[in-house]
Amino acid sequence: MTLRLVKGNLEFKNQIIDMIDEWKLYNETHDTNASPASIFKNMDKDFEYYIEHLEVKKNNNGLVPDSTFFCLDVEGNVMVGAVNIRHELNDYLLKYGGHIGMVSDLVKEEKDMQQK
Repeated sequence: MTLRLVKGNLEFKNQIIDMIDEWKLYNETHDTNASPASIFKNMDKDFEYYIEHLEVKKNNNGLVPDSTFFCLDVEGNVMVGAVNIRHELNDYLLKYGGHIGMVSDLVKEEKDMQQK
């Protein structure tokens, strides 16, 4: 499997939406939600709005500047994860969050575990 980190854009719209829809369903049917909130924010808007507002550009209401990348399985042409990188930390993130929020394809991981 060849993986590539990519920025969200219209080229990957279907792959990103499919991955997030799977995560939402997983979160609704399991007692956990390990997904960074930043990945889901504004997902109820149109995709262009979602991408334009995915990243925090400056400190605002406790949020810190960040960058978000999606992990593309190149051969399968599917998204298998996402990472949110915070460029600085506030007091809360120093204690609880850190610089990186990430999630992998929880649905695929569960299927792989069931097959073993």
